[in-house]
Amino acid sequence: MMSVPKLSLLVGSHLIVLGIAAYLLTDRQSATALIPSIFGLLLTGAAGLALERPAWLPALSRAMALVAVLGVAGTFRALLKLPALLAGQAERPAAVVTQLLMCGICVSYLALWWRASKTRPNPPAQ
Repeated sequence: MMSVPKLSLLVGSHLIVLGIAAYLLTDRQSATALIPSIFGLLLTGAAGLALERPAWLPALSRAMALVAVLGVAGTFRALLKLPALLAGQAERPAAVVTQLLMCGICVSYLALWWRASKTRPNPPAQ
């Protein structure tokens, strides 16, 4: 099982790529396409700090989960636009697809985070 920081680095890098790809594929029309990259930077930054300072892992792990929860909360409404997207009637299809992908990535991350945090060995008692 992958550790929470390594998982966060992996997922964060995927979110960074998603944001940059969305921005470039939409001909740089809107900077909001980079929002997944911001979430990815937060995840990778916290993961890097957790790898550097293992004592901070419990707090940083919760912070990483909070970033993912906010990612889900911010993109969950894209599910309501899915029928219009499938019918070819979505107002901004690239934005809807990006939001759906980010929502899926964040939900998957939370499931894996939960599993990884439950299998993490407890630190020795002092």
